[in-house]
Amino acid sequence: MKSNVFVSGASGVVGYGILKSLRSREYKIYSSSIYPESIANYLSQHFALAPRTDVDNYSHWLSSFLEKNQINLAFAGIDLDMYYWSENRAVFASANCKLALNQADLIDLCKDKWYFHQQLKETACNPFLIPTTIENDYEKLLQFSGNSLIVKPRRGFGSKGVHLVKSEAEFKSTAFDPKESIVQPRVGDDQEEYTVAAFGDGLGGYFSMFSMKRKLASGGYTEEAQVVDNDQFEEAVSVFCNELKPIGPTNFQFRLENQIPKLLEINPRLSSSSSIRAKFGYNEAEMCIDFFLREKKPSLGKLRRGRAMRYIEEIIIEE
Repeated sequence: MKSNVFVSGASGVVGYGILKSLRSREYKIYSSSIYPESIANYLSQHFALAPRTDVDNYSHWLSSFLEKNQINLAFAGIDLDMYYWSENRAVFASANCKLALNQADLIDLCKDKWYFHQQLKETACNPFLIPTTIENDYEKLLQFSGNSLIVKPRRGFGSKGVHLVKSEAEFKSTAFDPKESIVQPRVGDDQEEYTVAAFGDGLGGYFSMFSMKRKLASGGYTEEAQVVDNDQFEEAVSVFCNELKPIGPTNFQFRLENQIPKLLEINPRLSSSSSIRAKFGYNEAEMCIDFFLREKKPSLGKLRRGRAMRYIEEIIIEE
């Protein structure tokens, strides 16, 4: 009997990337989106129009959807679902549905970049962290991080709301609020940014990892990528995994400073570059099927090297 697999938020780059990565005919693929005209309609076998995750009737809709369709494994395609699902795991347990979801503690930790830094700065992770402050005095910030500052939201993802600041006037224009933002020195440059995937075992280690050098699109997702060796990131990833004990797909974003990986952020989920990795043989969605649904060690395909570029394409629906 085929298993039923569900991908939420499937109209976004992460969600439809998961759908594109699920290749086996051994399961039926269900998807949802809040948008009725969605690419998810054409990348999955069954599509459902979902309410927003932050409305009152979402819990009832989710529970009914899982039970009605006998969903066996669920993937969160957007951050809002990841947070809600993590806090409401009992809904899935009641429906006998397994979750392709990271540790609840790690998901909570990654919500706030300032809290994340404060929790890890006294650990073995410190050499791989970028110095971080919520100081709002510009003269003190110059002493802290030099002439180039990065102001970014404490909560959020991708490059949304990130500002490169080179003057006091530019700093003031960001309307900096220490309750909402952090400041970091600029580390490395745009040409030395990397996305590293590790599939955590939940015990402080990982089964496998895959590294790519990347170029970001304006929306914050990977636009171009080149497969690179894991060697320069293995120590950092091992230290973070030992401290945080991730389970399942975990995405580490680094820049290099004097050949030392410095962490930009951790996404405790499948990332926007997961579908690119799948084309090189590192298929995290299929690995989740093995690990979370079949309860076995995730298997790897034949890994390849090369470059990837994203471009706009069309699907035509004849009427």
